[in-house]
Amino acid sequence: MIKEIWCMPHSHLDIGYTHPQPILMELQVDYLNQALELTEKTKDYPEYARFRWTVEANYVLKEWLKTADNSQIRRMRDAVAQGRICLTALPMHTTPCCDAREMTGMLRDIKELEEQFHTKIQIAINHDVNGQPWSMGQLMLDSGIDFYLTGINIHFGGLPFERPYFFQWEMADGRRLPSYLGEHYSMFSFFSETWEHSTEKMHKGLAEHAAFLEKKGYNKDVMFLTATNPPLYDNNCPDAELSDLIMKYNEEQHEWKIRIITAQTLREKYRKEMEQAPVHRGDWTDYWNFGCASTAKATRVSRRAKNTLHMSETLECFTEASDAHYELVKKECFKNAMIYDEHTWGASQSISEPDSPEVCSQLIHKEKTAYQAADLAGYLLGSQIEALCSNPYQSNEAEGIVLVNTSQDEQEVEAAYPVQYRKKERQLSALRCKNYIPYLENREEMENGGIWTIPPFTARVIPFAQLDEKKKECESLRGQFQREGNILSTPFYRIDLSEEGRIIQLSEKGNGKPLLDESRGWSLFEPVRETIDETTAPAVRSVLYGDNITDRHTDVSQWNHDWKPVHCIQKVKNWEIREQDYSIAVITHGELPGLKQITQTITFYAYSSYIRVETSFYKEPVVIPESLYFVVSLKMQPDWKCSYDTAGEVVELDAGQLGNVCRDYLTVDTGVGIYDEEHCLTLSCPDAPMIQVGDFHFGKENRSIARTENPLLLAWPLNNYWSTNFLANQSGSMTFTYECNFHKEFTGRILRKDGIHGKGAVVTGIAVHAEEEARRLISVSGSSTLLNLYSAMDKKGIILILKNTSEETDLFQVTGNVFDIVSACFVNPQEDEISSIEVNGKCAGIIMPPGGLRLVKLFTR
Repeated sequence: MIKEIWCMPHSHLDIGYTHPQPILMELQVDYLNQALELTEKTKDYPEYARFRWTVEANYVLKEWLKTADNSQIRRMRDAVAQGRICLTALPMHTTPCCDAREMTGMLRDIKELEEQFHTKIQIAINHDVNGQPWSMGQLMLDSGIDFYLTGINIHFGGLPFERPYFFQWEMADGRRLPSYLGEHYSMFSFFSETWEHSTEKMHKGLAEHAAFLEKKGYNKDVMFLTATNPPLYDNNCPDAELSDLIMKYNEEQHEWKIRIITAQTLREKYRKEMEQAPVHRGDWTDYWNFGCASTAKATRVSRRAKNTLHMSETLECFTEASDAHYELVKKECFKNAMIYDEHTWGASQSISEPDSPEVCSQLIHKEKTAYQAADLAGYLLGSQIEALCSNPYQSNEAEGIVLVNTSQDEQEVEAAYPVQYRKKERQLSALRCKNYIPYLENREEMENGGIWTIPPFTARVIPFAQLDEKKKECESLRGQFQREGNILSTPFYRIDLSEEGRIIQLSEKGNGKPLLDESRGWSLFEPVRETIDETTAPAVRSVLYGDNITDRHTDVSQWNHDWKPVHCIQKVKNWEIREQDYSIAVITHGELPGLKQITQTITFYAYSSYIRVETSFYKEPVVIPESLYFVVSLKMQPDWKCSYDTAGEVVELDAGQLGNVCRDYLTVDTGVGIYDEEHCLTLSCPDAPMIQVGDFHFGKENRSIARTENPLLLAWPLNNYWSTNFLANQSGSMTFTYECNFHKEFTGRILRKDGIHGKGAVVTGIAVHAEEEARRLISVSGSSTLLNLYSAMDKKGIILILKNTSEETDLFQVTGNVFDIVSACFVNPQEDEISSIEVNGKCAGIIMPPGGLRLVKLFTR
């Protein structure tokens, strides 16, 4: 029976939504000062009514520290010590667009904040968002986080379990994170109608919710709700009248007392009940991230920016080239990448007033972060290439190129480089730097230097003369393609074409096994537009999801499972087959409602089984709900399986997911695999992370995905289905790239290897002085995946992010090639030592537990 109501005041951080982003962040800084003032103003109130404040997102606190003087910092430190202000671990509310390196960086500053405010940060909060990648839990546990509080908004979303609910979230490595699935944030204010200043209305609203909870079996003695400050439910200042209202209410002697608390009070209560808490295992798969496809062009830029940033960090381990300026640029690059992946895409009125000045403003600020990250990442990578080759910033002639493999897998690549590199004229590093900006493609005429095999973590310098020799050696690859009518043959596949140039069947060359299901009429990577069938319902977003606020706040789903879509395929106008140095491409040109000038290029290679798909088009401005898919109709047995990677974690669809999280669609880090007993397809998604598996599923709220024969795999780069703060229409020229491959079996390592190949693991740069050499940074062995490699913050070594995707313990060995490994240890994201690792000679032997995600520090000399 409920005896007390606990109220946690906070400001829900949306970077945008209610205000343009720059003014919003300045307001959030003001809110911390206002919260401090309220804690001091109410210090003599009864204990239950003293104002308290939980800083749910510490990015705001870090912004506050930029201008806080010693007096302000001391006041904040005192308030934290008194339990009046609670600090938490996460800088902001993110999306599963984040990768493991990004999440590690998000947690990096916890120690600095703990030292600044003489406290221990043990709580992480995610309000609003519908989930986090499974691997985030392991990083939080390593950071000392032992309580995870959520307040999910089920609008266009869903809950893993009925709430409120306390449970132990089990990670892939078996460790458990105590987690509280709380009510939607701000519900204390909403139920109490605090803006009415009426204890009568407050009691009525709270009593109704208490009765609602008890009717469905809630048996705790405390009802926990959070308070914001309506009409600002998000980005709100502290409610200056809340303490007085609660004090008045309690003086009226109602059947329960209201108590103002911080998240720490809730943690202390539920940590005592941890041993009795149920255990649930799996990925907390997000519902909301389909909105990233409403700014698809910027999402593509953001994903490429992070890949470029990660490659530059790997090269830094080679070069050790870093100074204060470089570190500042790197920090700014990382910050912009993180803010793009924050969960707020734009203004609250983006759908209702798509052309309003504020909508335009917030969109510009949001997309700027993607481009800023990409531009700075290009600078970082260019700087590292120049340092690696000891290039002068100005020269008159170059001697060759360098190819750097930044991954743990051997890479076979075509050494394509700008013709400009060979010209006997002035060469400037400042001009070359633009070659590394990841969204700038096809800027220059390229020269072919043959096919090269680059070992893992290796930089190979190649003089131009050797590139010419290799090009001649590779001439034999040119005769590997045959065409008979509408049938193409490569060393790996037989390709059957329709009269319109569509690829209607793909067969493995060795056994002739067909890989596609022809019965449903989809060609390979068929562009498909989905809209609402207007013969059954109007083309409005409420057809997809209703918005009855009472239902939403009592957790009643408003997904319309029975909405009727219309699927339209492109009309091919003409097509061609184009053979180049070592590849052959099927190119179609067509149109689709809402899209013009569609050019799809599907490329097959003489030296590799990878299939590259690039689709370019002009997107027309359309505001009615619509999606764009690329369809792969697979020929597979019933009971096929699917696994996807999210922030380094490889998750099996259904079996590896938590409760009733999202199955309708998935956000992938590098890619997805579908497989049966005979073969496996992997799809790498370097530009667009959203996919659907099995069939068209949006709005179905599936509790599991049917494993019927011959599933569809849907790449899903574009949609505008969201109904508030995502873009109503996106127009202009766009290009998206995917890459697929077929294997006899599936493993997590195969998925990651193919995913990284699709992103591009090899960097090409100029070597002004090119004596042939191959420098290998490290050698690795073992079945675990080395997700990232970067310099330690203290510059005394390098950090490895390792993931064991198997269910067996793995001995992962690392040997230094250009340095000696003096010692090694497991560290947390703050790079504090957790435990030591044995080092023999130059080799560190790292014991990776089943499912483990671990950070390893190698001390080098």
